[in-house]
Amino acid sequence: MSVEITAFIPSDLVRPGAGRRVFAIGDVHGQDDAFEHVLDAMSEAAKGSKEETELVLLGDLIDRGPGPVRCLDLAMKPAQELGFDDKTVLMGNHEQMARLALGLPDHFFWLWMQNGGHTIYREAGLTAEEMKDLEQQRLVADWFRRTVGWERRLFLRSLKSHRQIGNLLFVHAGIAPGEPRQEFLAAPWHGNGVRTAGYIDEYHWAWIRRPFLEHRTGWGGDLIVHGHSIEKHEVQREGLDEDQAHRIRFDRLGLDGGAAIFDAVVGAEFVDGAYRIFRAETANTNPYAPKAPTKSVKRVETEESRKNAEFLRREKEIGDRVRAGGIELPSAIAELREAYFLTQDQLSLLTKMPVDRINDIENGDADPTLSELNRLLRPFTFIVGAIAKKES
Repeated sequence: MSVEITAFIPSDLVRPGAGRRVFAIGDVHGQDDAFEHVLDAMSEAAKGSKEETELVLLGDLIDRGPGPVRCLDLAMKPAQELGFDDKTVLMGNHEQMARLALGLPDHFFWLWMQNGGHTIYREAGLTAEEMKDLEQQRLVADWFRRTVGWERRLFLRSLKSHRQIGNLLFVHAGIAPGEPRQEFLAAPWHGNGVRTAGYIDEYHWAWIRRPFLEHRTGWGGDLIVHGHSIEKHEVQREGLDEDQAHRIRFDRLGLDGGAAIFDAVVGAEFVDGAYRIFRAETANTNPYAPKAPTKSVKRVETEESRKNAEFLRREKEIGDRVRAGGIELPSAIAELREAYFLTQDQLSLLTKMPVDRINDIENGDADPTLSELNRLLRPFTFIVGAIAKKES
């Protein structure tokens, strides 16, 4: 697979700052081979640079394509290992849906499945028949939570809404004209998804389209670099030729190359006064086609399935003891945490609760509120969650 790289295109609007060289990649959507090739090409371009280099990933790393989990793993690598001095990963609307699905009730899980989350089971080697069997047992959401794993779930929680470098503002979908920018970008990561039982807020930095895309009077001297909206569709809408895609228009630069529809992964490199485009076509044209055997695929029926079976057995045992009155919920939380090999620090990151408070609750030195119990139980499965609901 080759990566097309344009010549540098002059632009007075590109001002990351003297001594800065910035690379950005738009929507990836599980196209791991194309993503890796663009990363390698950018790493080569950054090699030996006199400027400080930074990589910004604009979000939507997952869903649709054949390798969503591997895309997360590539994005999780340290900046230096990828060939850059620094790295920022932004949240896209697909990471938003995944984070809601992996930490909240199953309604959000099925919203994610409808938007491409199901590709994870194909990457893991699960057959359609095995998936149906999980559906019949109502274990699909739990299987996905375990397959994604704690490290990736913590990574999803670390994603940012935006990154400003010089006059370049990087954001997944865009910003809202006429609204205070910092207030708009400070909106909660979930929008109103948690408050409205899954009706996602599309007037949000991870979702916005038309108000942003149809704005024509600039952004106060800044260049907005974004993904989310497929560029070739936008230039068609504007009556332009496709060769005008991924060019600065109306003080914004769109880097969604259509990976979601199996077209390309696109990125850009910025230095003061110029930018250039990187483009790698995706290998798959059929969303249900098997991946080319370029690398080994980890299959769930081996070590992964044994771990999952052990987690289920341990959870059931803890749940049975709670129901029988043999263990209180705070102690159950401690045992669940240990069963998943989580430290209190990691549980604190997952629940946004202070470590000292978690420690006091687990040791019986504090009486948790119902809200605190729900927060501590949320990272685990519905088995214990149902117990908490019953006792409330």
